Amino acid sequence: GSTVLPLQSTVASHTTALDGIADSISSMEDTIDSKADGSTVSTLQTTVASHTTSLAGIEDSIESLESDIETKADGSTVSTL
Repeated sequence: GSTVLPLQSTVASHTTALDGIADSISSMEDTIDSKADGSTVSTLQTTVASHTTSLAGIEDSIESLESDIETKADGSTVSTL
């Protein structure tokens, strides 16, 4: 008996300017898992991918960050980044 509540958001952007073109996509997912013993685990995962073509050249990047917060049944908290 656990309950999982996911929330996901994705944002995409495209910019064209005189000095180049920039594209980016960012995704955020937040999940809260309530377990039968009363403990909860909240996970936040963020990913950003970008591609830029400009007079200076081409640049690609992908960044990902995940953090977990676990609140145990006894009230103690464990955080992981």
